[in-house]
Amino acid sequence: MNSAGFTIRLNNPVAWSLALAVVIATVWLDRTSAAAGPTVLLLLSGTVGVFHGALDGSILLRQFQPLARALGWGLAYLLVVVLLGVSLLPFPELTLLLLLALSVWHFGEIYERPLPALQGAALATRLIAGGAPVMVPALTSANQLSSLSPAWASSHQPWLMQAWTIVAWVWLALLAGYALRCLVARAAMPRWLLGELALVVTLNLLLTPAMAFAIYFGLYHALSHVWRVLRAVTSFDSAAFRTVTVILVLTVALAGGLLGLMASSAQLKLAAASASYLPLLIHWLIVGLTALTVPHLMLISYSARMLAGKMSAKSNMQTSD
Repeated sequence: MNSAGFTIRLNNPVAWSLALAVVIATVWLDRTSAAAGPTVLLLLSGTVGVFHGALDGSILLRQFQPLARALGWGLAYLLVVVLLGVSLLPFPELTLLLLLALSVWHFGEIYERPLPALQGAALATRLIAGGAPVMVPALTSANQLSSLSPAWASSHQPWLMQAWTIVAWVWLALLAGYALRCLVARAAMPRWLLGELALVVTLNLLLTPAMAFAIYFGLYHALSHVWRVLRAVTSFDSAAFRTVTVILVLTVALAGGLLGLMASSAQLKLAAASASYLPLLIHWLIVGLTALTVPHLMLISYSARMLAGKMSAKSNMQTSD
């Protein structure tokens, strides 16, 4: 891929060797320490995740003009985050259910990507693509998710994990029906959808649910969104790539330092202490992600055509007035 002098060489053996080393180290650390997955999820959410959400300010300035109107919507955005965070904190079960539903819809945003010429293909594709990151873990790692359930379910409500698993099987049936329908109609499933499904399944077969979601959210979804916003809202030039590079370097440095510290601990004290603080850590993370996702999802859905590059700056300004 070439853009403004930026080049990614897919045939570089050094890059592939480094990538393989990172994969092996990540799998080893994830299997060694129970704290690795939740910690990396928190780390990526607080760096790349926050940065990808902070770009909503650029979208607000582009979609809602003049400046005073954009600032008003920005304040409303922040107010929704605060109110939701405070309101949802005492209700872990409701928070998780809301986050799962929001994630399915948000991760499945199509952005004008190609779809088969079938009735209802857009909705089915969105539910399948968006459901993969949150439904596959319930099918591949139900026991590991159950061990983390104190973060979102009280002892007298064990139904939540069961409901999650049932919905995951419904999602799998939807995927099977969609694939069968494409086969009968001789319409190929979108390559981008197959690629995302392969990515999610691979992550969840190799890693724990928390680590798999951390990588999907922080290193795929968030960075894809950053690229999309930089392309649609700002000039996609070397300065934009330098911004992304700085974020990546900081994230890799922080993650590498933290995971290295964990690996060098002879007694793995962080892992041993995880039983006491991990549920609380994950609970706060779920509440925070849910509060941030509600206004973020609404803004991104409203701006989907613009982010897909289907609206010019002039037409976009006219529609926002």
